[in-house]
Amino acid sequence: MNMKIFLLTLLLILCKTSSYAQLDLPELSPEGKIIQKAGFTAINIRYGRPAARGRKIMGDVVPYNSLWRTGAGKCSTISFDNDVQINNAKISAGVYAILTIPGEKNWTVLLNSDTSKAYGDPLEYDVKTEALRFNVIPKKSGRFYESLTIDLDIVLYDAVLYLAWENTEINFRILTGSHQKAMAEIEKAIETN
Repeated sequence: MNMKIFLLTLLLILCKTSSYAQLDLPELSPEGKIIQKAGFTAINIRYGRPAARGRKIMGDVVPYNSLWRTGAGKCSTISFDNDVQINNAKISAGVYAILTIPGEKNWTVLLNSDTSKAYGDPLEYDVKTEALRFNVIPKKSGRFYESLTIDLDIVLYDAVLYLAWENTEINFRILTGSHQKAMAEIEKAIETN
């Protein structure tokens, strides 16, 4: 008998007949969370962090030119407690599913107001609830990312979102308008003194 089949059969028998059914194992794609204040705006991101585990990611595990939920498990989300601007478009305060369509030379980033779907099947996607669609240019990352990583950098009260996995990285700016609000407050204080 093939050794793999034997071991799989043994494992199934053990799981049904013993305490092995209650194994407590670590998650393969643990949840990642970012809670960040950028100026006056709170930005929260929640996503599943799959790992490469020796697999080719871009163009294989994550196929090119197909909708990707941009994470694992339920859909990845990003929320803003104030209106923001991304790619010259106003995004109202709220929670959005963040999805992508990766390509070798171009990625499409999508924000969708329907966060109830896992988006594991591209047929789940409804363009009617799409809040934003824009393109970014991927680049080779400066290091290898074993797990999908999303991070925020704060630049003059605005945020730059970085998304990286394997050797590929994309980024885009999230404008909060906080610098302009702060400057207006300073000018107002100077005028009244």
